[in-house]
Amino acid sequence: MGQVKFSSVRRKEMTKQYVIFLLLGLITFVGGVGMYFLRNGLPPETINVIKDIPLLPLGIVFSLPPLLMGMLNKIIRYYLYGITIIVIFVLGGLLKIDPTYHVMGSGIVIMISGIWLLQKFIRQYSIISEEN
Repeated sequence: MGQVKFSSVRRKEMTKQYVIFLLLGLITFVGGVGMYFLRNGLPPETINVIKDIPLLPLGIVFSLPPLLMGMLNKIIRYYLYGITIIVIFVLGGLLKIDPTYHVMGSGIVIMISGIWLLQKFIRQYSIISEEN
């Protein structure tokens, strides 16, 4: 396709975004571990909600990086990813679906979106053959 040389301002912005993304990943990991340890020390009402939808806290933690990246980059698609993850975890918990399918369902939605964007990109920037 070619090469792109970004300006120094753009490179600094990209570096900043990568650092923020790594920090979001760390926060997600710490939040997940924190939720695991907090589960036994929470009030009984909260524990009952968590027992009804045990993976809701994990779904919220998983949805934070896309939601925050959507805010940073102003890309609506990331907001939709975050909301989709929460909805899948809530519905999966309420319908008592195997937890494996929560993560798999979220991944499938994101993958379908990626495939659609790739097809759109390829159609828009198709390589014109030299024969034509």
